[in-house]
Amino acid sequence: PSGRSSAALAAPSPAAPGAASSGRVFIARLPPGLTQDHLMEHFQQFGTILDCYVPLHHATRLPRGFAFLTFANADVAERVIAAQPHTVAGQQVVVDRAEPRKGDEFAGG
Repeated sequence: PSGRSSAALAAPSPAAPGAASSGRVFIARLPPGLTQDHLMEHFQQFGTILDCYVPLHHATRLPRGFAFLTFANADVAERVIAAQPHTVAGQQVVVDRAEPRKGDEFAGG
């Protein structure tokens, strides 16, 4: 498993460079048992999700405690950030803009 979900995801729409225009958010404080399905179930109520990425620790293959979601519309990402706090699978998580880092990589802001 790559840590990415493509179920029910739409094709990306063209957007200007940058996190705000891309609709990408960083989600932190994920509990150990949280899955991509939990994230999709909670956040799809705000709008179409293009990508869900939950990085795994390379040695343990367990989630590293954070994720990235990319929404089809940057306005949706802003609404998600403004709608905090978010509780996913019984755990309060923190959502922030994903900021570009070293080319195409993104990090929490």
